[in-house]
Amino acid sequence: MKKRIQGINFDEISVDEQRGELKVKEFPIKDFVFQIAFGIFFAVSLIAIFRVFSFWAVSGSFYQNRSFANVNRVIIQPAPRGIIFDRYNKPLVENVPSLNLYLKPSDLIKHKETEKVLSLLKEIGLSEESFYEILRKRDFHSFDIILLKEDISNIEAIKIQSSGLDSLTVGSDFRRLFHPAYSHIVGYVNLTTREEVMRQSLSSVDVVGRSGLELQYDSVLRGENGKRIIYQNAIGEKLGERVVRQPKKGNDIHTTIDLDLQKYFHTRFAEQLKLLERKKGAGIIINPKNGEILSLISFPSFSREEIPKLLRDPNQPFFNRAISGVYSPGSAIKPIIAVAALKEGIIGPEDNIFSPGYIEIPNRYQPDNPARFSEINPAGWVNVHSAIAKSSNVYFYIVGGGFGNRKGLGIDNIKKYFEIFNLDKKTGIEFPRESKGYIASLKDRKHWQVGHTYHTSIGQGDIGITPIGLLNAIASILNGGNLYKPNLILGKDPVLVRELSYPQGGTNLQPQLDEATQGMIDAVAKPYGTIRALSRLPIKIAGKTGTVEIGEEGKINALFVGCGPIPLNNENPSICVIVLVEDARHEISNTIPVVHDVFRWYYENRIK
Repeated sequence: MKKRIQGINFDEISVDEQRGELKVKEFPIKDFVFQIAFGIFFAVSLIAIFRVFSFWAVSGSFYQNRSFANVNRVIIQPAPRGIIFDRYNKPLVENVPSLNLYLKPSDLIKHKETEKVLSLLKEIGLSEESFYEILRKRDFHSFDIILLKEDISNIEAIKIQSSGLDSLTVGSDFRRLFHPAYSHIVGYVNLTTREEVMRQSLSSVDVVGRSGLELQYDSVLRGENGKRIIYQNAIGEKLGERVVRQPKKGNDIHTTIDLDLQKYFHTRFAEQLKLLERKKGAGIIINPKNGEILSLISFPSFSREEIPKLLRDPNQPFFNRAISGVYSPGSAIKPIIAVAALKEGIIGPEDNIFSPGYIEIPNRYQPDNPARFSEINPAGWVNVHSAIAKSSNVYFYIVGGGFGNRKGLGIDNIKKYFEIFNLDKKTGIEFPRESKGYIASLKDRKHWQVGHTYHTSIGQGDIGITPIGLLNAIASILNGGNLYKPNLILGKDPVLVRELSYPQGGTNLQPQLDEATQGMIDAVAKPYGTIRALSRLPIKIAGKTGTVEIGEEGKINALFVGCGPIPLNNENPSICVIVLVEDARHEISNTIPVVHDVFRWYYENRIK
């Protein structure tokens, strides 16, 4: 049998010899390498697809409109915003017709009109520096039309239109006009940002709400702009025009505000602040029977014309202190502490505590120097009514934190009633940027001492409440236990947040609410009451004052909270009022003159 001889491949021999010389071994590529490479490729592709889709979905219409506007002339006809009315159909804000000057950036570049535009703008009082500052702020490359100047005169409008400049145009619009007395209710509007134009299908000449009801109900108040298109060819020759859409006015809003009361309250409060040489404060008036807001004030207030120069004002005129401010309530918290102490059996309505003007507790670190907690005037023997009326700190130190053989509420029980009165939450008013209150407890401090409880019991220390939250809580005591959601929109049904007479668990607080109410009545009616000055009014008032030491030594905030006429029944209209003055004056009545005059105005104009 013939032996079979296999063929020899010289290329393989050559390669094998080289491998031997180089001592290189061949290994197969593992599967996971391909998996990683595929994964990276897939991820990069997914990111690219997502970016293309988001560009098309979010910005596609924006750039489509830009390219269309660069060829044709799109004339936006601004729609007037809806009017904000008070409860008697009087306007809080109005639309005032105006002529505005606009720039079309694409035409400025296409027709090389920069020098001529600058020269013309100088004639109407707009400097070159101001022009370029506007372009920087409005992002020259992102807007098809830019507002240069509002409310130009007829003469200026004629001069611009007769100039023959394609990049400048005059358009009709509306200015929002409001009185400073309503500034924090109404709020203000401002031009859209680039992001709003791209994402919300708004135009570069639209305005949107930035604060107050203008912000809260922006989508309701904002109308639908009209649009007119002038078709032109590549060299700018007019081919025709068409009205695409007529402007549609925004919806009106009818509020619960009493405009005349609001104006009087604002004017009287401003006079008092001027007398005190102070600038900051807050005030609210509500209907305690349904939670409707009749007046809301924050100082400093502002006007439309002042907005640009007030943006960096250290007094923060755009900060709504009535809704967003959080303050230690001082003695105004005492009616709530009284309700808690009575309900928890710490004290009875007729139980008396003697106040010599102070209490002392041992100081374990310095036995010869006990800690002293005092009040300005010794109250003598007081029960819950006279303790509220005289605003006895010693009484509330003892029922809050305990002293000697008498047990106090303790901070956990104080916090419990803080929460029952909803002071740890926002009231729920449909208004932007509402804050909520806070209270410290054992969990919040590593070393809680009885002195911390004493301070909390008189509304100082680690406790803070918004003016609207405090007013709502005191109103719920005086109206028999109905805690309403504050409301600014007329026609809405009252929302009862909590019935304090029967809170969760079926506990009836009505007897305790009645005792606290009597204490606030006595604060006005009794000769020893702290707000005896209000007894001269023709209506019966119940209330509580508070004075709070703040930050810097010697500085105080002063406030009043109360209601009238008492009782809050259906026979007469009633109001609850809070007035707060920041950095108040010592040894002078800060809030009571304003409160007195507001209640008198209400009696003469709404009750009598």
